Amino acid sequence: IVGGAVRDLLIGKQPKDFDIATNAFPKEIRKLFWNSRIIGRRFKLAHIYFQEKIFEVSTFRSSDQGELGEHNIYGTIEEDANRRDFSMNSLYYDPLESQIFDFTNAMRDIREKRVRSIIPLSITFIEDPVRMIRCIKYTETTGFSMPYRLNLSIKKHAKELKLCSSSRMTEEVFKILQTGYSCVIIKKLHQYRLFSYMMPIISEAISKNRKTSLSQEFFNSLQKLDLEINDTIMKMDILNSSNRNLSEKEISGVQ
Repeated sequence: IVGGAVRDLLIGKQPKDFDIATNAFPKEIRKLFWNSRIIGRRFKLAHIYFQEKIFEVSTFRSSDQGELGEHNIYGTIEEDANRRDFSMNSLYYDPLESQIFDFTNAMRDIREKRVRSIIPLSITFIEDPVRMIRCIKYTETTGFSMPYRLNLSIKKHAKELKLCSSSRMTEEVFKILQTGYSCVIIKKLHQYRLFSYMMPIISEAISKNRKTSLSQEFFNSLQKLDLEINDTIMKMDILNSSNRNLSEKEISGVQ
């Protein structure tokens, strides 16, 4: 298990999904699981469908990306860790052995509650501008701090977001709206002038009407959405906990 799920477990949050990394190639994964399919153009991934859940399985990626346009270059777990965006997302957990693998000093950053880019700041946001949005999202959802140089780098490269497709921007907006932290995240994105590339019409409207009812109503609506989402998550956690306790009792009765 890799990435956000490991991070969330370490800081005491309930993971929303679990991503899996492996040394198996996508075609090998496809042969193992009949309920899977291969997706992706730039880098092939496998999605395994189990009831209503989708488990994303990626093959370890090489740090050497080869020639231009060559994306499916596979590597070791160490190389894969160093290809990840931020250290907090670069931990690997083996549930069978109960071991955590840390190749980037991520545990230190988590203990110090700090967001740190693994890829050099001079290239990371040029390589993928959406990482700036994710960085803001991580700071607000975890309560971690953002180092000064990372802060400056986001402000410097904000205009790179105009190169991203509208579909990627839409995807990130939907992800933010489902976090339960959408109000504080979007306020921060607006502060860093990133939100204007995600929802330009709304961004312009709230900028012009910063102290009027329009801006207040917009962020009040986001706050209400966050409250409803967090309430739903809490109820689901209670239900899941009850189901686990019931299963344990049933198993105990069988034994």
